[in-house]
Amino acid sequence: MTNFRVKKIKLVDQLIGKTLPTNQNGHAGRMVEHLLEDLGLTINRGHGCDLELLGVEVKTRDIDATSPQTIADMRPDEIIKTQYRDSHVYEKFQQQLRIYTKDNIIISADIFDFSKPSIQELVEEAYNHAREQIRVNPDLIRTEYTGFYGYFERTEHKTGLSFRLSSADMTTLENMSQSTFHQIFEYNEDKN
Repeated sequence: MTNFRVKKIKLVDQLIGKTLPTNQNGHAGRMVEHLLEDLGLTINRGHGCDLELLGVEVKTRDIDATSPQTIADMRPDEIIKTQYRDSHVYEKFQQQLRIYTKDNIIISADIFDFSKPSIQELVEEAYNHAREQIRVNPDLIRTEYTGFYGYFERTEHKTGLSFRLSSADMTTLENMSQSTFHQIFEYNEDKN
């Protein structure tokens, strides 16, 4: 993982206006990966962030979608033995290039920095809450998540569990990631 934060990837502005296939079953996401490669970016299709060299995960979503959003997949035994900061969830929920579509046309492609402590604390709390439930019962279909920002759920066609956020919670965290409130009160001591 990188130690720097990406503010913008100018190349991705070229994606605005491109038509994608349906968002169902990951088709739009795979097409975005190909489009990013056409722009000269290297896509990681294994474990880790999609834009691994930049430490950026790529997510594609229709602006009107209301279904929960998957952050990362893990096996129950992995969840039980893995602390949040060593997990795939943590890795994939630091910086994201979030590409939004409307009627299968890309309308925005922006970097969201979820690494802020205020966001990470919420997600870590949810991860730990869900992790404890899985430790007690590794066969759970879905962890209870009322009052938490995230949960694990078994989803169709996957052998493990997906860490997911409701659409409303994701919107809240996106807004927190874009907030400049912390910058207003940032103090830089000049040692000259």
